[in-house]
Amino acid sequence: MRGWLIAALLAATLACNPKPEAAPPAIERVYEDGSARVTLRIDKDRINMAQSLTVHVEAVVNENERVEFPEKIGSPEDFRTASSEVSNPRLLDDGRIAVERVYELDPYAPGTWTLPPFRVECFDPQAADATPQAIETEPIEVTVDTVLTVDPQQADIDDIRDPLTAPLPWGWIAAGVAVLALLAWWLWKRRSQKVAVEEAEPPPPPYQVALSRLDALLRSELLQQGAWKQFYLELTALLRSYIEGQFSLRAPEQTTEEFLADLRRGLAFNPQHRDLLRQILQHGDMVKFAELQPSRHEAVEAADLCRRFIEETRPRPTPAGEAGPGGAAPTMKRGENAPERTGEGG
Repeated sequence: MRGWLIAALLAATLACNPKPEAAPPAIERVYEDGSARVTLRIDKDRINMAQSLTVHVEAVVNENERVEFPEKIGSPEDFRTASSEVSNPRLLDDGRIAVERVYELDPYAPGTWTLPPFRVECFDPQAADATPQAIETEPIEVTVDTVLTVDPQQADIDDIRDPLTAPLPWGWIAAGVAVLALLAWWLWKRRSQKVAVEEAEPPPPPYQVALSRLDALLRSELLQQGAWKQFYLELTALLRSYIEGQFSLRAPEQTTEEFLADLRRGLAFNPQHRDLLRQILQHGDMVKFAELQPSRHEAVEAADLCRRFIEETRPRPTPAGEAGPGGAAPTMKRGENAPERTGEGG
């Protein structure tokens, strides 16, 4: 019984106090052209710098037409389009549809500003050669007030005060020093461990790296797909890297002619190895730069020559792997076809 009484009192209260109707817009303009109608509504014609100007633009067109609103409205010197949102089409009783876009404009400065005209276009997307129908609005003045209670030109502004000297936070300083010391110790320890690992695990010798790259190249898809230029680029690159790492010659930085000329003037290799190296590099240049199309057999043969060159010129241990004086590890020397220290100048 009590619940029914409360419900009846609420119903009576709502009946006596109906929901107030929304205030009419301060500005409303209607523009029509044939079957199309554009209605412009602005809630307030006077705002302050802390408020936004809300602009409603509603277009009524035929059901088969599409409406194109401008992305931004307002002068870029006076207003900034903070946001805009387009509603879903709404079917009217006369068979037409209504679409509305709401813009939120933020003012840049106080004053009386003019909202410039803008165009709303509608067209039939099914008609390929149809010309869009455009409806243009008219300029509208809006007043923007300042939020200051005193005119800045007449305000009595105090001078800037002198800076205050803050006490030194010795506790925070001590904590910071402790953190920095701990960080320095951690970095030193990490670097020491890294150096110890590098010393314990020496890098593989250049000939092992070159042979590994050669095996990977022969297993790659370059040989299967017949990508000869890329195959020879990798083949000559690993050969030049091996020569630079093993004999400290600037092979990767020189052309084939410059490199072979340096070999003729030096004693890095014997004549047989120089001829073998020249054969590999010149054949690779023909494929890379002269568009020579080798066969698969020729590519595999070039890789075999490269392997032969590496195997014959890599360092080898002393005979029988004997230890040096005092039980030291066996010393290493260049390939068994080591260059002859003669007066060869060619």
